[in-house]
Amino acid sequence: MASDMTGSSTRPLCASFEGDGKVTLKNQASPNVCIVTRDGHFGLVVETPPLMPVRKKISRWKLAVGSSIGAALGAFLLGLLLVAMVIKVKKKARMEELERRAYEEEVLQVSMVGHFRGPTAPATRTTPTIEY
Repeated sequence: MASDMTGSSTRPLCASFEGDGKVTLKNQASPNVCIVTRDGHFGLVVETPPLMPVRKKISRWKLAVGSSIGAALGAFLLGLLLVAMVIKVKKKARMEELERRAYEEEVLQVSMVGHFRGPTAPATRTTPTIEY
């Protein structure tokens, strides 16, 4: 009951399926004829190789050029990100400096209500007097 897989993979083989789940493969006696010695389930099977995707081999110089271009592009994008961050920090510092200067040079007193700055005048009120 040993498997005999010496035949071509495109030639049908005799398969016997036993009750315990065991499958035995043997060569055919003649085309489309299997010889068996006991009762059971039988069939002709054809083994096909698994479908493997064909993978092209990439030459080393193409790999080196592609890696170099990818690294250069990555460095360029990282540089752009760094420049954008520096510009943002400088712009924020400049705005803070302009706000500080404007706050120091204001004539009217400024009060903050929430996130809003507005000018306020000093309270002017006549003193109350009692009339007879």
